[in-house]
Amino acid sequence: MGAAGLFIKTIMSSMLLHAKNIIGIKVVALQDMRFVGRISDGVVDPENGAILALRLRKRHPWDITRVVALHDVIEFYTDGILIRDTDSVVRTDEVLRVRRIVDYHISLLGSSTMTQNGEQLGTLRDFIFDATLGILTTIIVQKALSQEKRIMSSQRILSILPGRVIIRDTMQRERVEIGLEKIRIPALTHET
Repeated sequence: MGAAGLFIKTIMSSMLLHAKNIIGIKVVALQDMRFVGRISDGVVDPENGAILALRLRKRHPWDITRVVALHDVIEFYTDGILIRDTDSVVRTDEVLRVRRIVDYHISLLGSSTMTQNGEQLGTLRDFIFDATLGILTTIIVQKALSQEKRIMSSQRILSILPGRVIIRDTMQRERVEIGLEKIRIPALTHET
């Protein structure tokens, strides 16, 4: 069965998508139903959290990195992504903003995540984005050697750097003495 038989499964019901769910799925051009590649990662603008493009896997190490702009995606399916045509696939050097992000090796998946105070939170294992608006909404961080995961709003992100994501620390901790024991009490602050 060729690329034409790709989209048998249902459309993803929500436009909030986990990055992990689209990594490795096929990309097919509507114009001629041609297979153009598989997704390797999302290109996220570190300044505003916009999902600029979806990066395609390289077939060979010497291949040039190619991307599909999010606005060229027609539909997300559970087993593939449908794009307008083969011209929607471009080299990263053709899109200045994407090129800069790729050249600086900025990628969310696998990044070390820490608070602004230097507390290590773990590794960013997944993120959720709104495919309609093209924005990052949520990040999922997992501690090393643990199954514990933290789900955090992307609004807490202060900066995205090569290999690191810095998160706003929303809990101000105070020490309160009770007898001989000291405990931490979170300050009464609310996320905005």
